[in-house]
Amino acid sequence: MLTPKEILALRKKWYQILKKEGFVDIEVLAPDGGFYDLLKHQLYFDPTTPERQAQEKYYALARAFNYDFTFKNTLEQNIWKLHSEGVPIRTIKIRLGSSKGTVHKRIKKFRKIMLDLYLKEIDDE
Repeated sequence: MLTPKEILALRKKWYQILKKEGFVDIEVLAPDGGFYDLLKHQLYFDPTTPERQAQEKYYALARAFNYDFTFKNTLEQNIWKLHSEGVPIRTIKIRLGSSKGTVHKRIKKFRKIMLDLYLKEIDDE
């Protein structure tokens, strides 16, 4: 039976052989050790897609909104701060001890305010 170290060495050897022959794997290891399907997670790898660029613009606006807007309380500000950093709703609810519904409603509310504010500024220019 092969040891984990031997398995990794064998995998590396075969990936080098396949690469030389022009093979392109559609599955690659994700940071957590799982597999990404490149076709499904194209946005993760390709920063030039319009979807990825739109996502980057959205989060840039969200980070700016975090400083431009006065939140009613610390919970709301923390929810938006984490959201603006790209943290998933499920993780935000765990970190802050809130319900998923509360987090989702606050994000939806502030997203609308943010877009109304910044889109109005763009229209005024």
